[in-house]
Amino acid sequence: MKDSRSLPTVLILGGTPKERADMELALSDDFDCLKAGLPGEAWALMSSQFVHVAICVGDLDGNECVDVFDPLLAHWPETMLVVVGDTETDMSQHSNIQQVLSRAWSPTQLSCAVSAAVRAFQLSRDNERLALEMRCKSRSLTAPRRDTAASGFESILCAPDSPMTAVVNAARQFASFDVPMLLLGEAGTGKSKLARAVHDSFLRSDKPFRSLDLTGLSDAAAHLALFGRRKPANGSPPLHQAGLVHQAQKGTLYLAGVETLSRDLQLRLLRLARDGSFEPDGAVDSEHSSARLITSMTTDPHQAMDAGTLDAALYFALSIAELTLPPLRARKSDIPLLAHAAAEDAGRLHAK
Repeated sequence: MKDSRSLPTVLILGGTPKERADMELALSDDFDCLKAGLPGEAWALMSSQFVHVAICVGDLDGNECVDVFDPLLAHWPETMLVVVGDTETDMSQHSNIQQVLSRAWSPTQLSCAVSAAVRAFQLSRDNERLALEMRCKSRSLTAPRRDTAASGFESILCAPDSPMTAVVNAARQFASFDVPMLLLGEAGTGKSKLARAVHDSFLRSDKPFRSLDLTGLSDAAAHLALFGRRKPANGSPPLHQAGLVHQAQKGTLYLAGVETLSRDLQLRLLRLARDGSFEPDGAVDSEHSSARLITSMTTDPHQAMDAGTLDAALYFALSIAELTLPPLRARKSDIPLLAHAAAEDAGRLHAK
């Protein structure tokens, strides 16, 4: 039995049901075949599958199948085309067309044409990878040596068709507004990295960036870490500790897991978000912070409010700008970029 996960995926669009079935029979040993009789069906399949090559057969709704495919290429520009039809098709007008066959094709002709299109697809991906390597090497030669290859939004790797691209573009817009920002998404979706990118891309980039994951911290530990401590007025030994709110003055404070805080700490955080005021332990008077708040949650805030674990006023104060980061399973086109970056980081770490 073939392992379809290791085979290139081919979409057969248009033609008669018999033509689609004959093509699938001719290609099924070497390719994973999908079939669609209408453009809408093709759109649904390409939205859920990674298609290397599309075979456009005949006419659809009175138009050449390849012309009907143009809107799909706008979303999946890497997909290569093989055209099967009775009319002449101008290959110069469609850069993705690899070969044109007549309706009287043979299995060998079709298999060879699709194989060539797959190779063209792979060469295109290899060229993109090499171009990325050249850009990375160029940066390493011209920029000072740093722990990370890039800063700001350049550090977030995503392909043009990735759902993460829209999130990054929105974050660029929000970065220029000095308002609290709430990042939502599952664990591991890169919320802390996006928060740092927002900081590095704003006027506060030369000011401190402080971060804290509040998940699992006790009230006392969270309060001390956030707001710090002042010498008590009762004559106890001097003890002063600046909290992260004070350390991030004029900069950015990123807090993860705010939905796990107790109601008392949520109200203190609400006060900080609204007017910047807070009290360290042992202090008599309130202090003020001008730090920008960026927070994140891994749970649905509306469900948390319904369950009574998240204060509604706090949610609305923190979510003036709100973004939801997609999980990696929805970012399949980003995996080669992320894998390459991970290998590069490992090589830099071990001087290889």
